[in-house]
Amino acid sequence: MPKKRSLKAQLVIAVVAALLSAAVAAGLFSALGSVLEQSYYDSTNFFERREQKIADELERRIDSGSLSAEDETVLDKFFSARGIIFWELNAGGKKLGVVPYGYDGQPQGDNWGSLYVFSAAGQTMELRLYSDYSQPIFYAAHLFVLFLSFGVFLLVFLVLVSRKIRYINHIAQDISLLEGGDLDYEIKVSGNDELSRLAEGLNGLRVSLKNQIEQEKQARLANSGLITTLSHDLRTPLTTQLGYLEIIRDGHWETPEQCNEYLERCIANCVKLKEMSDRMFEYFLIGEGDEARQQAPLKDYDARELLPQLFSEKGVLLEEKGFCFDVALPEQHFGLRLNMEYMFRIMNNIYSNLEKYAEPSLPVRINVRLHDGRCEIAFYNALRERRERVESSGIGLKSVRQMMRRQNGELSYGFCGDSFCIRLDFPAI
Repeated sequence: MPKKRSLKAQLVIAVVAALLSAAVAAGLFSALGSVLEQSYYDSTNFFERREQKIADELERRIDSGSLSAEDETVLDKFFSARGIIFWELNAGGKKLGVVPYGYDGQPQGDNWGSLYVFSAAGQTMELRLYSDYSQPIFYAAHLFVLFLSFGVFLLVFLVLVSRKIRYINHIAQDISLLEGGDLDYEIKVSGNDELSRLAEGLNGLRVSLKNQIEQEKQARLANSGLITTLSHDLRTPLTTQLGYLEIIRDGHWETPEQCNEYLERCIANCVKLKEMSDRMFEYFLIGEGDEARQQAPLKDYDARELLPQLFSEKGVLLEEKGFCFDVALPEQHFGLRLNMEYMFRIMNNIYSNLEKYAEPSLPVRINVRLHDGRCEIAFYNALRERRERVESSGIGLKSVRQMMRRQNGELSYGFCGDSFCIRLDFPAI
């Protein structure tokens, strides 16, 4: 796994590398400039020609009388204006000038500068000069080297950070695609720093948003199908009841017993409608929009004590109606993490279905078994033969499935041979 390196560390490394590169470039440019400068001076006799020109000008001005060979102050201004650092003029044995001093604090004598001899104002004069015309060129050259070094710094720095800049631009373009609704587009993850973690986070957000949209779509389709089914299931008993009530209202019955029979059928249809409305209310009560119910707390229970109580509490009423139950529990003790409100509703749904569909002459088998750290509660019942069709929207089992999932469990159902089976599967603790 590549070592994580923060953007700050990478930026510091880029700055240090750029500074080192600029320093090396400055050294190389300075050395090359010095070699070229000295080569130019040596090949052109630059200093000698400049100093000879100054000596010739001094000779002319002394001859013309515009400059005195005895006025040291005026001469010093003359030489300073022309870049001469040290000078000495010997006119008729009288020496004037500004001479260099050695480390011992004494004048260096006659071993410095260049000597020029000329005649002016009727006498022979000796002029010794020391100039440094290279200083302006030196400063200009070093300023030029500084700019070049800064250019090298920028170039190296931009080269080192350009990859990150391109990656930032790439992420920005990918975000634009996501904003356009293309949630299938995956943002490229490159590197192992804050930008790569940002890309991973955006991909996770993209997947979550896509899944949420898909779940909302499936929920809309499920609700649409549910509403269609409920409309059909409600229409049938309402139409039947309307027919019976019209018969009773119009007096189209032959005996009071027949009238009472019609009234009983109306009452039965009302009971069916009430059951459907109760199931529908329960389904939407625990539906996706009920945030408080989604967070219902779970509590640990001793399954060996709890399950027999649930089975007997709901089974007593059915036993009075002729049903019998065969319950099998495992011998070992185990626990279940449940929400009792949900469990009461689940048992109400299951036992209501048993009353409606199960054959009362055959026992209802309830088998509880442990396997792979889970607890399976299975209800087996034979189906009752009916002369008339019983309308069902299946909303009860849909509610049970949702409540099971809120308890980290699963619901499954189907036929096992000649019996119908409902299985509740929980994590065992």
